[in-house]
Amino acid sequence: MARSPKKQPVAVISGTTRGIGLDIAKALAKEGYRLLLLNRTIRRQAVEWNRLLGTDAFEVIPVDFRSFESIRQAASEVQAQAPSLDLLINNAGGIYPNNTGKTPSNSLNTNLVVNHLSPFLLTLLLLDNLLATSQGRIITLVSAVHFGAGWATGDFDFAAPLKPLEAYANAHLASVASICKLGSLLTGQSVTVNGFCPGRVATDLRRTWLVRRPFRWFGQWSPLYWKIASRSMATPKVAAETVALMATDRSFDKCNGRYMNQRREWCAPSGAALSVVLQDQIWLESKRLTGLSDYSDSLGSTKLNA
Repeated sequence: MARSPKKQPVAVISGTTRGIGLDIAKALAKEGYRLLLLNRTIRRQAVEWNRLLGTDAFEVIPVDFRSFESIRQAASEVQAQAPSLDLLINNAGGIYPNNTGKTPSNSLNTNLVVNHLSPFLLTLLLLDNLLATSQGRIITLVSAVHFGAGWATGDFDFAAPLKPLEAYANAHLASVASICKLGSLLTGQSVTVNGFCPGRVATDLRRTWLVRRPFRWFGQWSPLYWKIASRSMATPKVAAETVALMATDRSFDKCNGRYMNQRREWCAPSGAALSVVLQDQIWLESKRLTGLSDYSDSLGSTKLNA
């Protein structure tokens, strides 16, 4: 009897226009994944994506991480295309100079929405699809700035008027705490969730905040400063290789609710992220703000009644 053809694994990756996300997509394309790429804009034609990825097994889905409605629409399209989902990589993120912007509510900080609430919403909306496969994995890129987050005291407010980097740090603390919380909920399930901190990587995001803002007085010398400073940073490709390893290596099958650094070492996140009390607070508030208050934490029969 002829063997049935092996199912092609499916991966959802956010933020693949350039940088780490694009290199993750390239690495997973080589591993034979069908890619669903969630990007804010569709800048490239299909033929250019084909050339970059070396495959035609991809679909670009437009999404704006500042909008919960956009996240829901993108999730619906993913659900229709991939009832069984093998991999979700939350890579999209950024630092926004203004406290608020085009978000679901003018009271919500854009940095918190883009870097935590929207990936949180996307993850829970796609969790049933991930549970439908034999070994689903969720990998969220986070930052070590969460160690200095102001919410470490437990006094957090998603609507507080914070400076961009303060909000960015708090968002990543919320993400790491949510990874720990979801990891505990996924115990015994077929899905794992882990965080990865890529460290100092020469990306457009780092260039923007290292050169254009703190060192903007360098004027015409800013490009030269960046050229020198970036020599001590990892390339996006190096970070992407670690993500691809976490996604495909069988040795990671049982790793769950953990935090990996840029040296591929499992390490402890901040004490605040490990606080069960803070994890529960952030989890409940994140569900409320994203319209998932009725979401059941009894996994395996997830229901979204938002």
